[in-house]
Amino acid sequence: MKILDRFKCWIFKKLIPKDPSLKIELLKDLFPQTNSIFLGIDDIDLGGKKIVNLAERSISRIWLEYPTEDVSLAYLAAINKLRTWGGTAIDWSGVRTVDDFTDKAIEGYCYEKAGLLARQGTNNSNTYFVGYNSGASTKDFSMHKIVNGTHSEIGYESVDLPSNRSYHLWFQVVGSSLKASRNGGETFQISVTDTSLTSGGFGAGGAWYETFRFFGLAYFLRSPKTVIQSTKSIIELNIIGAGVIEDPIRPNFIQKLIEVIDTRIKGIPVRDHVLHESKKYYILKNKGFTIEEIKTLLGYIPQHEIDLASVTWGSFDFANYNDPTVKQGLRKHSHVYVVLIKDGNYYTKDEAIKLQIEHARSKNMYVKVIDGIVDRDKAIEIYKELKARGHDFIAGVDDLWYQLNGNADIEPLAVADFYYGNVINLRRLDLSKVVDVDRTLKTWLDRLNKSRVSESIKEKHRRKLIEVMKKG
Repeated sequence: MKILDRFKCWIFKKLIPKDPSLKIELLKDLFPQTNSIFLGIDDIDLGGKKIVNLAERSISRIWLEYPTEDVSLAYLAAINKLRTWGGTAIDWSGVRTVDDFTDKAIEGYCYEKAGLLARQGTNNSNTYFVGYNSGASTKDFSMHKIVNGTHSEIGYESVDLPSNRSYHLWFQVVGSSLKASRNGGETFQISVTDTSLTSGGFGAGGAWYETFRFFGLAYFLRSPKTVIQSTKSIIELNIIGAGVIEDPIRPNFIQKLIEVIDTRIKGIPVRDHVLHESKKYYILKNKGFTIEEIKTLLGYIPQHEIDLASVTWGSFDFANYNDPTVKQGLRKHSHVYVVLIKDGNYYTKDEAIKLQIEHARSKNMYVKVIDGIVDRDKAIEIYKELKARGHDFIAGVDDLWYQLNGNADIEPLAVADFYYGNVINLRRLDLSKVVDVDRTLKTWLDRLNKSRVSESIKEKHRRKLIEVMKKG
């Protein structure tokens, strides 16, 4: 042991306070490098907690650093800040943080039938989830929420992905904004606004009845990123689905399905992996195998169709009949989906968006084509039009403005509205039960101060954040 450290130990023993918490604070001041304290000296009593076990020359976990960003789940497991979960809403199992957070990102590789989870409840019946399914027709990367055991689809990317491949997923929730990426957060393919869940654990999981599809503890808790895709169109769509994992509640999009085998005749470009999957399907089908038999043999149904009308989209503050905000009497459940269309698909590009717009109009649904940058006054106008059609949003106008433009300067306004609305107005977020919230709020106040919005709007939201910080 270094002479300087021995001298510090002597000082500590001379000045040792009676209050255990004060002992810890003094030790932290004397020994900022806590992984090397008190080796080779007598144990020091901290109100029943020993810092060092001399027999094993080890350090108590209370002295290990507890980082909450840029930290692996393996490290969190080592300091007892990670736990396992399983069953209940879905027959999956996985890991999640012991503590609840509001604004965080989770990152790591996942195969099919596995994914990343955010704001997961302790009973596993409430969570946001993102993952991919190559068997879906042109909607393979998707985002869901489970509230009180009821499944809803809240967004997906219009894409056909190869099967049996892992993807570098990134899933984050910031305020009411949910974003998902399959390239490690370089770009976000799905962006959604949702207010059902305000805090919870972050982690990963997979189907227990399949080959293990996620990589145990090889995931990272990250600091969230900012920019998202802008919106090309807003439409309303009717609701379909039973609210279970095989048949989730979802928007009733029009589909234009075509067999992959027919695409060459019609001159539609199809990627090689889609052709390969369809060949597997047709070989077995032509040999007389039924759909159920093919699924039994391969474990899935190879993709044999593409959807020429598929679009990339995210919902705006959808609440099903089982939503916590509905159960608590804070709003009525959504009678239709508000769909923010972000892009078309690989096969028909923006023609798919036109098909969905025509479909919505044929059902007398709301349609708004977004042309260029939307200013705040225009966002307020659209928000009021949607409210007038019976939508009972908790998300505010700045949430919509952010989704329409994807501008990083707008995000702090939306976040301020989220915290003020859920902490001050609705009182459904108890900051005392959320870890790392003080630093999170200070970060958002700093971001707000640097944002390039009008000073009057900035000051209004600054007051909101400051009032929330007082509650923390």
